[in-house]
Amino acid sequence: MTTTTPTAPAPASRKVWLKRLLVATLLVVVGYTIIGLVERVDWGQAWDALGRITWWQLLALFGALLLRQTLNASPLSLFITGLPLPKAVVSDQACALMSMIAPPPSDMVLRLKFFASWGIELSRGLAGATMNVLAFYVNRLLVPTAGIVLLLLADGELQYLTLAVATLAAGLTLIVVMRTAVHDPKAAEKIGLTAGRWISKVRKSVVPAEWGAKFVEFRNHISDRFGYAFPRSLAMLFLMTLVDASIVLMALRFVDVPAAAVPTLLVFGAFLVWYPMTMTPMQGAGILDAILVAMFTARAGEPYEAAILAGLLIYRVVTLGGPALLGLVALLIWRQTLPQETDETGPRQRRLPQSRKRVPSSSRA
Repeated sequence: MTTTTPTAPAPASRKVWLKRLLVATLLVVVGYTIIGLVERVDWGQAWDALGRITWWQLLALFGALLLRQTLNASPLSLFITGLPLPKAVVSDQACALMSMIAPPPSDMVLRLKFFASWGIELSRGLAGATMNVLAFYVNRLLVPTAGIVLLLLADGELQYLTLAVATLAAGLTLIVVMRTAVHDPKAAEKIGLTAGRWISKVRKSVVPAEWGAKFVEFRNHISDRFGYAFPRSLAMLFLMTLVDASIVLMALRFVDVPAAAVPTLLVFGAFLVWYPMTMTPMQGAGILDAILVAMFTARAGEPYEAAILAGLLIYRVVTLGGPALLGLVALLIWRQTLPQETDETGPRQRRLPQSRKRVPSSSRA
């Protein structure tokens, strides 16, 4: 007599459909919010507001963007020995462009090619890039707490306190896990095994033991710089977030939204509280914008709604279009500094300075 055993695909299938349902629900909610916003905006007034931007204001916005992107890349130079800040900025801009035009992990593959061309060991570069990502997540989870303080000073309200407490708890938990893994190799292996087991329930190709070994290797690369680099990275990323909020503020003021209508503390507070939305695709474009327009309009009144929307459109053009242009420039700079290559027609003329070492062609783009 034969017996049958239950098969595993059923729970996995339910998880897949649940994920699809959640994504579909989110898209419907976001779409409904954006459509409602678009329908009630006077687009004629919005375009008039956009037309008031002058050349010097565009230069000021671009200068703020350059500072933002430099701070954005600073964790890489802190976590990776031998990677100066200018090179970190170049690689970060190129990878930002890649993430816009190709799905993950294309940006990480390109980043590793940059590291290889600069003589940085790939495993060490990958560990630094991973810490860079983790620092970004921690920053996104911690800044809402600062936003709540600013909103309290601006309006005396604590309606987003639950959100701030939840993200703060998540951020502190992530910090504790990282510190534990960095200071204890056995803890790093255990965390890797646990993560591998959870992920293997969704992806059968994942081997928990390999994840444990990778976490130990990651810990070995990071442990000597963690105490120095991690707090400085969070400080740089917090400054980057403030510069990001400053671009929103500048854009609003440039389209004649006065401080009496939308106070500076409200702009910074609202942006920081909802900054975790930048974890969604395209830095939260659409979702974050709709939230900010609603909050600013509630304070300023409907007569300012078109100008507020125009200001946020300027913010998106600067912070999404600007990095794309900087990414193209970064790729050109990098290609011009690659070692001489050979092909069927003979050697090319492009060379590295004599102080640079030749890199195998397999590690280049």
